[in-house]
Amino acid sequence: MEIDIRERLDLALIMIQRYGLDFEREFQNRLRQLCLREIAVINIYLDLKDPASPEVVMLLEKTGCFFAGFLPAHPRYFLILQYLNNVNVDYDKIAVYDTFAKKLLDYVRDEDPNATPV
Repeated sequence: MEIDIRERLDLALIMIQRYGLDFEREFQNRLRQLCLREIAVINIYLDLKDPASPEVVMLLEKTGCFFAGFLPAHPRYFLILQYLNNVNVDYDKIAVYDTFAKKLLDYVRDEDPNATPV
């Protein structure tokens, strides 16, 4: 697990390299440390080619992480989950310009455990 903290942006990027037997405990420890540092936004990158990723997604969703997007980065493709540390997003203020983008925004809002229901 590699963590890149970008203090000026109040952002942390967690790149998951491999899943081990202690993954859940290690992730929770790292997430707690980032929250205590008051990092507002934490993005978690999971390798879509790793067969364990679907199980890890379910585990991370239990901690409050939710779908935020995809990153096609040859030769690896990443699913991005996000954890918001005491941040509320006003999804109504996000401007989208086509039907697909609106559907994607609605999906992210539905997945955000802190979002106000529509």
